[in-house]
Amino acid sequence: MRTRGHDTLQKLYIEPSSKCNLNCAMCFRNGWIGEQQGFMEDAVFDRILASLRAMPPVRVLFGGMGEPLLHPRLPQWIAGLHEASCRTELITNGTLLDPALSLELLRCGLDRVWVSMEGFSREACGRDRRGSTLNGLTANLEGYNRARERCGRGELGIAFVMLPENMTELNRINAFADRYGADALNISHAIPAGPVSREEALFRDRYPVGEMARWRSDFSPPKADYCRFVSEGNCFVRWDGDVAPCMQLLHECSTYLFEEKRRVHRRSFGSIRHSSLREIWESEEYSLFRARVKAFDFPSCIHCDGCDDRLSNMTDCAFNPFPTCGACLWAQGIIFCP
Repeated sequence: MRTRGHDTLQKLYIEPSSKCNLNCAMCFRNGWIGEQQGFMEDAVFDRILASLRAMPPVRVLFGGMGEPLLHPRLPQWIAGLHEASCRTELITNGTLLDPALSLELLRCGLDRVWVSMEGFSREACGRDRRGSTLNGLTANLEGYNRARERCGRGELGIAFVMLPENMTELNRINAFADRYGADALNISHAIPAGPVSREEALFRDRYPVGEMARWRSDFSPPKADYCRFVSEGNCFVRWDGDVAPCMQLLHECSTYLFEEKRRVHRRSFGSIRHSSLREIWESEEYSLFRARVKAFDFPSCIHCDGCDDRLSNMTDCAFNPFPTCGACLWAQGIIFCP
């Protein structure tokens, strides 16, 4: 799939479901505005798979803003992608990753599981994740590791979201990763769910974020004014088939930039129900948007004293058209997804 400037699709995020079995206090989902919840239909996935079979192999990550393991068809979908020579990963809260499912997923061709955690002690693990316990998660990790041994395949990643109350857990993360044989860590700040002053914002100190083998306080942070999703050839397919360019634009929501509440309007460039991935990716509108984001001629909203423009992503003081990206924390190297 090549377009102007050798702009290629490299990684596809698929959201099997927008539902979740947990109710976490800090979750981005709590800020959704008018969003329906549901499961991806077989017909939608079949169109995704047909599109991918007509393209060079890409990486696929089952994620988004729901819990992928809620979808009963996920193992079969992974098997189809494996047959199409796609590397497959998924990110999960880990509560449904029991030994039997781990074995089934790996036998179907899954390459890596990312388990999202906010702590590695009983107190920290249960503080914000309502419905999850450390004992339950570690039992599932042990089961996943037994399945890895049986299948001779499968990687493990630990995704950690930094919050003011769990920063001391970074002292435990490397030992935890060693104990359970994690191949990689993904460190990120949380998406702001409430107002926070500049002085209290964790990311003011530029704690290192990103994918790393083990936590290092001197890890170089991702660069700012750079959208990984667009610049590295990623896009998303929502559970209903809509194609979005990034995580920020996947769902309609409210979030915060310091003390200011912002409305982020979602943006789709087409539906897989009506067009192939190639047709959507190569459309003039989507191609022009990617070029604009790569140039990143947006105002630096996180360094500004504030104006009404940044209360939404509809416009900005440089008169960029919707959607604007100057206040996006992903593009400032503050939030980092696997």
